[in-house]
Amino acid sequence: MSVPVPGAYLSEDGAYKIQINSANSSNSQIDAVYEAQNSPEGGIQQKGNIGQYYWVFSKKAGRDGVAPFSIRFQAMQRPNGRPYTIEDSWVGYYLENNTMVLDGVRSYVNSDGVTDTTSLGTHTFKM
Repeated sequence: MSVPVPGAYLSEDGAYKIQINSANSSNSQIDAVYEAQNSPEGGIQQKGNIGQYYWVFSKKAGRDGVAPFSIRFQAMQRPNGRPYTIEDSWVGYYLENNTMVLDGVRSYVNSDGVTDTTSLGTHTFKM
């Protein structure tokens, strides 16, 4: 496996979903859809090139381009009129069994001046 496998990856608690549509091995970009059900403003979704991944040389495989490798996703939502912005960032690793272990953080700012940074915790995402 040289790139993340396309498919729907769901966190074990069901609160987060990452649908990987494609991954480009020439520039490490991941085209995906991110969905979260538990934001201060309800559900959020972002589509596009929202992820990246990076290989290391695998001593086990004797080459690079195989799992495990590092992976990250970033999604931001700011509706028309800019009443708030929510940004979720996830970083972690992709394993040989096509699961991702990601640690997340969320920032939130609204037009009333409310600000918050929250850990989303470490989650295992499986297809």
